[in-house]
Amino acid sequence: MPLKKYFDEVAGLPNRIDEQGRTSVVKTSTEVLNTAAAGMDFSTTVNESKWTVTEIDLLFSAATARDFTISKKSVANIVFGRNDRFWMSVDGATTRRMTLTEGIYDGTTLAAEIKAQLDSVFSDLSVTFTVVLALGKLTITNSGSLNMTFYSVNTRTGTRRNSTAGDNMGFTADQGPATSLVSDTAIDLDSSYDIIVQSASTVLSYIMTDPLIMDSDSALNITTSTAGIVVTAKVTYEAN
Repeated sequence: MPLKKYFDEVAGLPNRIDEQGRTSVVKTSTEVLNTAAAGMDFSTTVNESKWTVTEIDLLFSAATARDFTISKKSVANIVFGRNDRFWMSVDGATTRRMTLTEGIYDGTTLAAEIKAQLDSVFSDLSVTFTVVLALGKLTITNSGSLNMTFYSVNTRTGTRRNSTAGDNMGFTADQGPATSLVSDTAIDLDSSYDIIVQSASTVLSYIMTDPLIMDSDSALNITTSTAGIVVTAKVTYEAN
Protein backbone atom coordinates (compact mmCIF):
# COMPACT_ATOMS: atom_id res chain seq x y z
CA MET A 1 0.00 0.00 0.00
CA PRO A 2 1.48 3.41 -0.96
CA LEU A 3 2.26 5.98 1.71
CA LYS A 4 -0.32 8.69 2.19
CA LYS A 5 0.76 12.30 2.57
CA TYR A 6 -0.91 14.48 5.18
CA PHE A 7 -0.49 18.25 5.15
CA ASP A 8 -2.21 19.04 8.45
CA GLU A 9 0.27 17.47 10.85
CA VAL A 10 0.28 18.81 14.41
CA ALA A 11 3.55 20.38 15.47
CA GLY A 12 5.49 18.26 17.96
CA LEU A 13 3.73 14.98 17.06
CA PRO A 14 5.19 12.21 14.85
CA ASN A 15 4.57 12.73 11.14
CA ARG A 16 2.17 10.10 9.83
CA ILE A 17 4.32 9.46 6.77
CA ASP A 18 7.17 8.51 9.08
CA GLU A 19 4.83 6.38 11.17
CA GLN A 20 3.60 4.46 8.10
CA GLY A 21 7.16 3.78 6.99
CA ARG A 22 8.48 2.71 10.38
CA THR A 23 9.66 -0.92 10.37
CA SER A 24 11.74 -1.10 13.55
CA VAL A 25 10.36 -3.00 16.53
CA VAL A 26 11.32 -2.14 20.10
CA LYS A 27 12.11 -5.19 22.24
CA THR A 28 13.71 -5.96 25.57
CA SER A 29 16.02 -8.68 26.86
CA THR A 30 16.19 -9.20 30.62
CA GLU A 31 18.13 -11.39 33.04
CA VAL A 32 17.83 -11.57 36.83
CA LEU A 33 20.63 -13.34 38.72
CA ASN A 34 21.61 -13.88 42.34
CA THR A 35 25.38 -13.40 42.22
CA ALA A 36 26.12 -15.26 45.47
CA ALA A 37 27.71 -18.18 43.62
CA ALA A 38 28.89 -16.56 40.39
CA GLY A 39 28.80 -13.21 38.65
CA MET A 40 26.47 -12.35 35.81
CA ASP A 41 27.57 -13.06 32.24
CA PHE A 42 24.64 -11.92 30.09
CA SER A 43 24.71 -11.55 26.29
CA THR A 44 22.07 -10.15 23.95
CA THR A 45 22.16 -10.44 20.17
CA VAL A 46 19.58 -10.22 17.38
CA ASN A 47 19.23 -12.00 14.04
CA GLU A 48 19.29 -8.72 12.12
CA SER A 49 21.94 -7.21 9.86
CA LYS A 50 21.55 -3.99 11.85
CA TRP A 51 20.00 -3.30 15.24
CA THR A 52 20.41 -0.59 17.85
CA VAL A 53 20.70 -0.81 21.62
CA THR A 54 18.74 2.19 22.90
CA GLU A 55 18.90 1.70 26.68
CA ILE A 56 20.62 -0.46 29.28
CA ASP A 57 19.26 -0.65 32.85
CA LEU A 58 21.10 -2.32 35.73
CA LEU A 59 19.44 -2.73 39.13
CA PHE A 60 21.31 -3.99 42.21
CA SER A 61 19.45 -5.28 45.28
CA ALA A 62 21.98 -3.84 47.76
CA ALA A 63 24.91 -1.42 47.92
CA THR A 64 27.44 -4.24 48.24
CA ALA A 65 30.57 -3.36 46.28
CA ARG A 66 30.80 -5.12 42.92
CA ASP A 67 32.52 -4.74 39.56
CA PHE A 68 30.47 -4.55 36.37
CA THR A 69 31.28 -4.16 32.70
CA ILE A 70 29.18 -3.41 29.62
CA SER A 71 30.90 -4.34 26.37
CA LYS A 72 30.33 -5.03 22.68
CA LYS A 73 31.65 -8.42 21.57
CA SER A 74 32.30 -10.03 18.20
CA VAL A 75 30.48 -13.36 18.02
CA ALA A 76 29.34 -16.03 15.58
CA ASN A 77 25.56 -15.89 15.68
CA ILE A 78 24.53 -19.28 14.26
CA VAL A 79 20.88 -19.40 13.20
CA PHE A 80 19.03 -22.58 12.22
CA GLY A 81 18.47 -22.77 8.46
CA ARG A 82 20.47 -19.62 7.74
CA ASN A 83 24.18 -20.18 8.48
CA ASP A 84 24.36 -23.49 10.34
CA ARG A 85 25.72 -26.13 7.92
CA PHE A 86 28.91 -27.12 6.13
CA TRP A 87 30.03 -30.02 3.93
CA MET A 88 33.20 -32.09 4.23
CA SER A 89 34.58 -35.38 2.97
CA VAL A 90 37.13 -37.59 4.71
CA ASP A 91 39.06 -40.51 3.23
CA GLY A 92 36.97 -43.63 3.66
CA ALA A 93 33.64 -41.82 3.86
CA THR A 94 31.21 -40.04 1.58
CA THR A 95 30.76 -36.26 1.55
CA ARG A 96 28.64 -35.40 4.57
CA ARG A 97 26.84 -32.43 6.07
CA MET A 98 27.56 -31.05 9.53
CA THR A 99 24.91 -28.87 11.19
CA LEU A 100 26.00 -26.50 13.95
CA THR A 101 23.68 -26.06 16.92
CA GLU A 102 21.93 -22.70 16.88
CA GLY A 103 23.47 -20.26 19.34
CA ILE A 104 26.00 -17.52 20.04
CA TYR A 105 29.66 -18.57 19.87
CA ASP A 106 33.04 -17.09 20.62
CA GLY A 107 36.24 -18.56 19.18
CA THR A 108 36.62 -21.28 21.82
CA THR A 109 33.01 -22.45 21.81
CA LEU A 110 32.73 -22.37 17.99
CA ALA A 111 35.84 -24.57 17.66
CA ALA A 112 34.37 -26.98 20.23
CA GLU A 113 31.02 -27.12 18.41
CA ILE A 114 32.68 -27.85 15.03
CA LYS A 115 34.73 -30.64 16.64
CA ALA A 116 31.63 -32.13 18.26
CA GLN A 117 29.77 -32.24 14.94
CA LEU A 118 32.73 -33.75 13.06
CA ASP A 119 33.28 -36.40 15.74
CA SER A 120 29.58 -37.31 15.59
CA VAL A 121 29.04 -37.31 11.83
CA PHE A 122 32.26 -39.24 11.05
CA SER A 123 32.10 -41.54 14.10
CA ASP A 124 32.20 -44.64 11.87
CA LEU A 125 35.79 -43.83 10.88
CA SER A 126 37.05 -44.36 14.45
CA VAL A 127 38.96 -41.07 14.43
CA THR A 128 38.60 -37.91 16.47
CA PHE A 129 38.98 -34.37 15.22
CA THR A 130 40.89 -31.41 16.61
CA VAL A 131 39.71 -27.89 15.82
CA VAL A 132 41.82 -24.92 16.92
CA LEU A 133 41.33 -21.20 16.36
CA ALA A 134 44.63 -19.29 16.34
CA LEU A 135 45.40 -15.85 14.89
CA GLY A 136 41.86 -15.71 13.58
CA LYS A 137 42.05 -18.90 11.51
CA LEU A 138 40.56 -22.33 12.15
CA THR A 139 42.69 -25.44 11.70
CA ILE A 140 41.01 -28.85 11.45
CA THR A 141 43.00 -32.09 11.85
CA ASN A 142 42.12 -35.69 12.69
CA SER A 143 43.75 -38.45 14.72
CA GLY A 144 44.09 -40.77 11.71
CA SER A 145 45.95 -38.30 9.47
CA LEU A 146 43.22 -38.84 6.87
CA ASN A 147 42.80 -36.48 3.93
CA MET A 148 39.86 -34.11 4.32
CA THR A 149 38.14 -31.70 1.93
CA PHE A 150 35.97 -28.73 2.84
CA TYR A 151 33.37 -27.86 0.19
CA SER A 152 32.28 -24.26 -0.01
CA VAL A 153 29.64 -25.51 -2.45
CA ASN A 154 28.85 -29.23 -2.47
CA THR A 155 27.67 -30.43 -5.89
CA ARG A 156 28.47 -34.11 -5.33
CA THR A 157 24.89 -34.92 -4.31
CA GLY A 158 23.53 -33.75 -7.65
CA THR A 159 22.29 -30.42 -6.37
CA ARG A 160 24.02 -27.25 -5.31
CA ARG A 161 24.33 -27.21 -1.51
CA ASN A 162 26.18 -24.28 0.02
CA SER A 163 28.22 -24.48 3.20
CA THR A 164 26.24 -21.66 4.78
CA ALA A 165 28.41 -21.69 7.92
CA GLY A 166 31.55 -21.14 5.84
CA ASP A 167 31.78 -17.39 6.36
CA ASN A 168 31.50 -17.75 10.14
CA MET A 169 34.21 -20.43 10.04
CA GLY A 170 36.51 -18.48 7.71
CA PHE A 171 36.18 -21.04 4.90
CA THR A 172 35.07 -19.06 1.85
CA ALA A 173 36.48 -21.46 -0.77
CA ASP A 174 37.09 -25.19 -1.16
CA GLN A 175 40.04 -26.45 0.91
CA GLY A 176 41.90 -29.75 0.52
CA PRO A 177 42.25 -32.61 0.16
CA ALA A 178 44.78 -32.43 2.98
CA THR A 179 45.37 -33.91 6.42
CA SER A 180 45.13 -30.39 7.87
CA LEU A 181 42.57 -27.82 6.73
CA VAL A 182 43.18 -24.14 7.47
CA SER A 183 40.50 -21.53 6.86
CA ASP A 184 41.41 -19.08 4.11
CA THR A 185 39.95 -16.02 5.86
CA ALA A 186 40.59 -14.75 9.38
CA ILE A 187 37.51 -14.42 11.57
CA ASP A 188 37.09 -12.01 14.47
CA LEU A 189 35.49 -13.85 17.38
CA ASP A 190 37.61 -12.80 20.32
CA SER A 191 37.55 -9.01 20.25
CA SER A 192 35.63 -7.04 22.84
CA TYR A 193 35.10 -3.29 23.14
CA ASP A 194 34.45 -2.10 26.69
CA ILE A 195 31.80 0.61 26.88
CA ILE A 196 31.45 0.91 30.65
CA VAL A 197 33.85 -0.47 33.28
CA GLN A 198 33.09 0.07 36.97
CA SER A 199 35.17 -1.29 39.87
CA ALA A 200 33.91 -1.71 43.45
CA SER A 201 30.76 0.22 42.59
CA THR A 202 28.04 0.59 45.23
CA VAL A 203 25.33 2.24 43.10
CA LEU A 204 21.86 0.72 43.31
CA SER A 205 21.07 1.41 39.66
CA TYR A 206 22.81 2.34 36.44
CA ILE A 207 21.18 3.56 33.21
CA MET A 208 22.86 4.03 29.83
CA THR A 209 20.90 5.73 27.04
CA ASP A 210 23.59 6.40 24.43
CA PRO A 211 22.56 4.45 21.28
CA LEU A 212 24.85 1.62 20.21
CA ILE A 213 24.78 0.31 16.62
CA MET A 214 25.06 -3.48 16.35
CA ASP A 215 24.89 -6.20 13.67
CA SER A 216 24.01 -9.91 13.53
CA ASP A 217 27.52 -10.97 14.59
CA SER A 218 27.87 -8.63 17.54
CA ALA A 219 26.54 -9.06 21.05
CA LEU A 220 26.02 -6.74 23.97
CA ASN A 221 27.64 -8.36 27.01
CA ILE A 222 27.04 -7.46 30.68
CA THR A 223 29.23 -9.03 33.34
CA THR A 224 29.55 -8.56 37.10
CA SER A 225 31.78 -9.97 39.79
CA THR A 226 30.46 -12.36 42.45
CA ALA A 227 28.87 -10.16 45.10
CA GLY A 228 26.03 -11.99 46.85
CA ILE A 229 23.33 -9.63 45.59
CA VAL A 230 20.59 -9.87 42.98
CA VAL A 231 21.39 -8.14 39.68
CA THR A 232 18.68 -7.29 37.15
CA ALA A 233 19.89 -6.38 33.66
CA LYS A 234 17.48 -5.06 31.04
CA VAL A 235 18.52 -4.27 27.46
CA THR A 236 16.12 -2.30 25.26
CA TYR A 237 16.81 -2.39 21.52
CA GLU A 238 15.30 -1.67 18.13
CA ALA A 239 15.33 -4.47 15.58
CA ASN A 240 15.03 -3.13 12.03
